[in-house]
Amino acid sequence: MGLQQELKIVQLFHNLFATGFHLGEALDFLDHSGLLDKVLVDRMRQGMRTGQAFSSILGQLGFSGTVVSQLALAELHGNILESLTQLEGHLQSLIQVRRKLVAVGTYPLLLLGFLMVIIVGLQSYVLPEIDQGNQWTQMVQVIPLVFLAFGLCLALVFIGLATFYRHKPRLVFFRMLVICPGVRGFVQAYLSASLAREWASLFGQGLALAEIVGLMRGQESVFLVELGADLDQALNGGVSLAQQIRTYPFLRPELALMIEYGEFKSRLGQELALYSKKTWEDFFHRLFRLMDLIQPLVFVVVACLILLLYAAMLLPIYQNLEVPL
Repeated sequence: MGLQQELKIVQLFHNLFATGFHLGEALDFLDHSGLLDKVLVDRMRQGMRTGQAFSSILGQLGFSGTVVSQLALAELHGNILESLTQLEGHLQSLIQVRRKLVAVGTYPLLLLGFLMVIIVGLQSYVLPEIDQGNQWTQMVQVIPLVFLAFGLCLALVFIGLATFYRHKPRLVFFRMLVICPGVRGFVQAYLSASLAREWASLFGQGLALAEIVGLMRGQESVFLVELGADLDQALNGGVSLAQQIRTYPFLRPELALMIEYGEFKSRLGQELALYSKKTWEDFFHRLFRLMDLIQPLVFVVVACLILLLYAAMLLPIYQNLEVPL
């Protein structure tokens, strides 16, 4: 299911729950109003009849694991409305990132692709008539192969990461992923903000740490299950939560400090909620700043290729026009 559809459903249920509707009434309203596809409403009603939780129903519709996991935890601490509010803002930010990425990357990539077509055409019809010993001509002939090799390398990297993600424990995968300097900050910000948001709601409801760890081990998210099991083992060994958090390179060190400060002030839930909000803002700020660099970088590459084309075509011609004295 796409982000737009997820956002629409989250917004609908957030508004309906906020006005006092329960799940059955909300489904009846959506069925009669036509605001949601009847097929989706029927599937959700079927899940409700079989006794499934709201998060499980959305999971069967194809919602992302992040949405399903957060709603599953919200059902346990009872604050589904607040969770839907947070999810609505989160999905809106992701959609904004996707739109910005499309807006920033579409025109430069089309220009780059058009330039590749021109280069291939020149190789077939123009460059054979020009002096092949010219170094600029030889460079132009190699450019398509360079871009093809670069694309294949990127595809292999993504395939390798996807395979490693599926077959390795999540904690091991994220430990390996943060070794890359350019990825480390994004992974730390995303995971730290996500955990702080979930723990803020649970601690805010007065749940003990042992109960929260037990809830984490019962979730569908593989990462939460593995993290809960690792935290449970550490806590049973006498290690505090803040000390164990410091051992995870995929989490920000500030998260451990916020936990210690919140425990000292006896307002851990509030401190984690504030930290989660600030960390999400930092994550999306980093993402937008990275995307702002994409378009200028592609334009620089295109400009260099255009200069190379002019050099490959015009320099041999000028050399042939030279008259020996």
